[in-house]
Amino acid sequence: MRVSSCVQGWALTGALDLTRRPEDKSSLLFTRVIPFLSKFACIFLSNNNRIRFVDFPPDVTKELVDVVSNYYLPKISKIKIKFEYCHQVDLEGFPWDQGSGESSHGRSLMCYLLQAATRMNWQLVASADVSAKVVYKDDEKNKSADVHSWFLVYWPAGKSQL
Repeated sequence: MRVSSCVQGWALTGALDLTRRPEDKSSLLFTRVIPFLSKFACIFLSNNNRIRFVDFPPDVTKELVDVVSNYYLPKISKIKIKFEYCHQVDLEGFPWDQGSGESSHGRSLMCYLLQAATRMNWQLVASADVSAKVVYKDDEKNKSADVHSWFLVYWPAGKSQL
């Protein structure tokens, strides 16, 4: 796991997605802060059926994968380690497609993941479209192939990060 440093005095506080064009990405918002060290991680939704947990400690990753196993009812098709601190879970169906039969399961899963991450002191600081992957179709509108990524910071309740 990497420890991200805010030693320059800027902290990520949110993201704005101001357009509907598939090739446009979110703008990340930063706030001036007293310099501090913190741990960041990402829940990255990819393709039509993939979720990746990036830069979480191993125990947190295990807990998040367990949440997927327990709460995504259509079930998992494959789990693999992409590289150190990146676990990928392939899901049955198409949970990120609005019209699919699994979309309600995907949304529910994301609520359970946020609940679990929060319980382990990981706070959601931004949801942003940062992928440049776009599906180009001649007969339809072009669309982004990936959905928002969630950026989280480790922030134990009641403890100062300074």
